Amino acid sequence: ASAIEQASSSIRNRSNSRFLDTDCCIAHFFFKEMPVRRYPRPPREEPPWKEIYLALALCAIGTILLLLSFGLATGRVDPGYFVEGDATTKTFFGLSILCLLPGVYHLRIAFLAYSGTPGYSYDQIPRIDD
Repeated sequence: ASAIEQASSSIRNRSNSRFLDTDCCIAHFFFKEMPVRRYPRPPREEPPWKEIYLALALCAIGTILLLLSFGLATGRVDPGYFVEGDATTKTFFGLSILCLLPGVYHLRIAFLAYSGTPGYSYDQIPRIDD
């Protein structure tokens, strides 16, 4: 019984316990403490709004063209509105890929830079004004 009492008293007397000092332990949830950031977040730079809106527009146009090409391929959209033949489906599909790829890529960079992911910044998005 004396070994158990010694162990429990040494645990109670430890105020600098490694378990309680880390910000990733379960004790913070029980004691309602906010976790402490080990590395302060750098100040946010202003996002390039024009480029982000352009990426959103490219994604929207690419999505519309992709849905239109799928509609033409399945026969739900009448190809009579466009040039006759199968080339219309392939053209819309190719244009949708050309719009979607850069749009999604730049939106991904913008999101990761906004969320503070290391290695990503708004400087990686090319500027229109440059």
